[in-house]
Amino acid sequence: MKPPVKRYTIKDIAEQSGVSLSTVSLVMNNNPRISEATRQRVLETIERLGYQPNRMARGLAWQRSQTLAILLPQLRHTFADVYFGEIISGIHDRATKLGYKIMLEVARAEFIEGREYLQLYEQKVVDGILFIGANSRHEFLREFADRSRPFVLVNNYAKDLDLNYVVSNYKYGAWQVAKHLVRLGHKRIGFLAGGLSEIQTSRDIFEAF
Repeated sequence: MKPPVKRYTIKDIAEQSGVSLSTVSLVMNNNPRISEATRQRVLETIERLGYQPNRMARGLAWQRSQTLAILLPQLRHTFADVYFGEIISGIHDRATKLGYKIMLEVARAEFIEGREYLQLYEQKVVDGILFIGANSRHEFLREFADRSRPFVLVNNYAKDLDLNYVVSNYKYGAWQVAKHLVRLGHKRIGFLAGGLSEIQTSRDIFEAF
C-alpha cells in the first residue's frame, strides 16, 4: 500500500522560503509590493513542492470566488464566432496567470429579466463580469454605473454611461486605413459596417474613416 501523498500548505511554503505567510499570499496574488528576488524564491518553493492551493477554502477566507464571468450577447452561433473566440482566449490566458477561473454567460432574455447578473455577485459566484459585444439595447448596464460591482465593457463603451471599459484605438486604425487607400489613388471607397446605431466603437470607426 502506497503511503499517502503529503499535501503541502501555505505555511510549508512560508517556512521553506524563509518568509511570512502574508508574503506568500502577496506573491500568489501577484502583488507589486514584493521584491523580485523574494517572489522568485517563493515561486521556486511552490514549484518544488508541487503546491496546489485549495481554491474553495481560499475563496471562503477572502470572501472571493476567484472566478470571472464573460458575458456575451445572444447571437446565432456566438461561441463559433472568431471575434469572440480570440478575445475569450486572451482573457482566459491572462486570468489563468492571475489565478482566476472564467465562466461564460449569454445575455439572453431570461438572464436579463431575472437579473441573474446581480445574483452572480450576491451569491459570490463571481468577483467580476466582462461584457463583450454590449450595445445600446442592453439597458440593464445602467445598474453598473455606480461602480459598486466590478464590471468592464470589452471593445465598446457608452457615452451616456460612466462604465469601465477597454477598447482598441479604432479611430486611429480607421484613419490609417483610409489614408492608405487615398495614397494609392482610390477615390470611390466603400465602407461596410454593422451596428452603427447601437455600437459606439462602430460609429467611431465610421467617423474616423
